[in-house]
Amino acid sequence: MKKRSQEQVLAVVVGTYLLLSYIQRAVFLSWISLTAHEFPERLPVALVKGLLFDMGSAFYLFLPFTCALFLLPRRTWSRWPLIFLGAFPLMLACLAAFGECFFFDEFHARYNFIAVDYLVYTHEVIANVIESYSPALLLAGILLPTSVCAFLLFRLLSQLAPIRPRPHRAVAVTLVFAACALGVNEDALTAGEPYWTRELSKNSIFALFAAYRRNTIDFTQFYTTLAPPAASALTENWLTPQPTEPNLVRNIQSSSPEKKWNVVLVVMESMSAQYLAHFGNPQGITPNLDALADSGLFLTSLYATGTRTVRGLEALMLSLPPTPGQSILRRPDSHNMFNLGTVFRDRGYTTQFIYGGYAYFDNMRDWFESNKFDVVDRSGFPTEEVHFGNAWGVCDEDLFDQVLKQQTRLNSEKKNFFQVILTTSNHRPYTFPEGRIDMLPHTGREAAIKYSDFSIGRFLENARQTPWFDNTLFIFVADHDASVAGGTDIPVRDYLIPAIFYNPKLIPPQKFTTLASQIDLGPTLLGLMDFSYRSKFLGQDLFHSPSPRALLGTYQKVSLLQPRSLTVLAPNHSVETQDLDDSFKVKKSSLMVTRDASALSDSARLTVAIYQTASALFANGLLHADPGN
Repeated sequence: MKKRSQEQVLAVVVGTYLLLSYIQRAVFLSWISLTAHEFPERLPVALVKGLLFDMGSAFYLFLPFTCALFLLPRRTWSRWPLIFLGAFPLMLACLAAFGECFFFDEFHARYNFIAVDYLVYTHEVIANVIESYSPALLLAGILLPTSVCAFLLFRLLSQLAPIRPRPHRAVAVTLVFAACALGVNEDALTAGEPYWTRELSKNSIFALFAAYRRNTIDFTQFYTTLAPPAASALTENWLTPQPTEPNLVRNIQSSSPEKKWNVVLVVMESMSAQYLAHFGNPQGITPNLDALADSGLFLTSLYATGTRTVRGLEALMLSLPPTPGQSILRRPDSHNMFNLGTVFRDRGYTTQFIYGGYAYFDNMRDWFESNKFDVVDRSGFPTEEVHFGNAWGVCDEDLFDQVLKQQTRLNSEKKNFFQVILTTSNHRPYTFPEGRIDMLPHTGREAAIKYSDFSIGRFLENARQTPWFDNTLFIFVADHDASVAGGTDIPVRDYLIPAIFYNPKLIPPQKFTTLASQIDLGPTLLGLMDFSYRSKFLGQDLFHSPSPRALLGTYQKVSLLQPRSLTVLAPNHSVETQDLDDSFKVKKSSLMVTRDASALSDSARLTVAIYQTASALFANGLLHADPGN
């Protein structure tokens, strides 16, 4: 049998890892071409940078194996620790790559901030994957490459030449690996690259750990900034009405008597505008929502602030732009904040958050309870009243039945209520009770959307039979779009969501077409109810001097959308300005990298000012509710 040197063995092991990474890139390249109908603009660049990412991650994965290979004496017993130290990184790489294929299919991106979040919630994620895909496929995808890697490594190490430990070679190889790892910087390698080029170049393991490092982002350190007084002044002038107190606090005054309506805010999971007939969908899968749009106040140009549920809840509750990093709902020091519930509780309302899943997910229970909402979730639903559920929660029918049950109790206690409802059925694995609609469960998102729409229609039909219906305003709004795939990080058209205020006895039918975002929904609601209050919201009442604009973001990039332009801020001090046509397609874009925003255009400086000020308000604890609230 041919004998191999330590260097040859190491080269084969690392080469196998690099080969696996490039096989995965080939799979993703096929997906981008066949599913997204695009092609990376700089494919050779993506492949070269991909090699750098792979080598950088190889240092961390194979350093223990390298040290053992060059330092352990050549004995029969030493083969087993070498097999483990060499096979384990390969098995981890296989597992990460296999899981990332499902992640890429769902989010159209390599591992990122979302994947880090999901690692905390293993029950929901594992159950969701098992319910969404064939268990046999999952088992084969994990065990087959693992077994092959272990077997090949065993055969390889049996060919290792019987030589003595060589510490100097271990040091030399380690230094080579370290140079590769320390020389790889994700920001530097991906800056300015088109979206698919950047995503294709990344390495699964490297991307996951890079995302973990970036759970929070310091705006002043990573983004273009203005002098704080200048940023505050620009933001102050942007707000309507303008602040009357320090720290952008505004006194909102109404000349009409306040309305004591009950309010039910239904936050619909992934209900993209593209699925409604009013936005051109021909499938007829949202008949109830389309009917509500005709008979209610329909916001036709409302955009989500982000791509995750907690971002939508953050915008709706706090009326705050999507500051970089994780959602405020998941950050420390987010207790007792000034939020939409604060204004209602000041008027004696009971405020509730009702969720069909387990509210510990994404820190929702802690945030809502610490901000004085009563939380009702799956753990509190009587077993006999749950007829169907999956990894994410009970079906929407069961959820809405619990909502009506809570309303009955509160009405009997003569309490006004403000309820925030979060649905779950429009979520992979797209399962729901059979026989409700003319589509089968587990057949795709369209079926789940139709079932969710059916549940909304059933909920309102039941609510109409209650004595409190005539005094209750129902609001239906999506948490985010179903996906944000595309050639740019913030594809504007994929952020469009439906928003409907419904009760013909309280507000007349109307279509409102002015450009707006989720942070405007709360102030608009309070304006409709003629509330006078001391506000820390940065959103606007759309019926009192609205300015057409929307604030959109990912966890790293944040932007200001105006009718003909999009200004995007990124953490490498870059400012991208895009000129848009009437359908928000990019006509022209320019990129500038600068730490000082004072010389930028007016729209760019305003964008910097808004996000810099919002980040500073939170960081300095200025968004908390006043004592006693």
